[in-house]
Amino acid sequence: TVFLSPRLAGEDTTALDRALDGVAATNLVARWRLAPDGLGEAFVTLELATALAGYLLGVNPFDEPDVVRAKDKARAALAGGRLAPPPATPAPRVALAEHLRGVGADDAVALLAYLPERPAVAAALAALAHALSNSLRVPVTAAFGPRYLHSTGQLHKGGPARIVPVVLTGTPRADLPIPGQAHTLGQLRLAQAIGDIEALAEARRKVLHLHLGADPAGALAELGKGW
Repeated sequence: TVFLSPRLAGEDTTALDRALDGVAATNLVARWRLAPDGLGEAFVTLELATALAGYLLGVNPFDEPDVVRAKDKARAALAGGRLAPPPATPAPRVALAEHLRGVGADDAVALLAYLPERPAVAAALAALAHALSNSLRVPVTAAFGPRYLHSTGQLHKGGPARIVPVVLTGTPRADLPIPGQAHTLGQLRLAQAIGDIEALAEARRKVLHLHLGADPAGALAELGKGW
């Protein structure tokens, strides 16, 4: 796994560097210091590097068939009416520990959170990822869905079969209708999670779905204990 860490000149990256030092023993870590006005240059550089790497590998970096498959399955979930929030997962810590029992040194865990991006939820998710990485000694990513589908979603399903995904969903405290649609925003998010779970399973990924109920921040904090 390659970790690329851009940082602006003058930026305090002490905490970030400590975290990177923890994975540098078993992964390639590149620290890239940018000029204060160099962020745009970095975007262009990485876009060109992605296109060039894809050409050399014989891969179209702009094709995302597995992402499209997840979207199609989400639409099917909406059309099929599978939109009622499931009950909270019983004993989620036990389920997570069992799911991660066979994680190997070459694997990586992906926490895929279809949860509200409130500060408390984001902090608890990051803390869980940190605890798991320290305990398992493997890279652990944490991202909010469905946004990650357009960044790492293709890798999860079409890349090497070393990704161990954990899909996290919750029950919204308040739901909002979508004008002109029969479903709500909460139902749409759940359908997108269902679509990705089904696409991951179809790609033969060992996927775990944990439904955390109406208090995702508290549930994530509980999941992070004992590692």
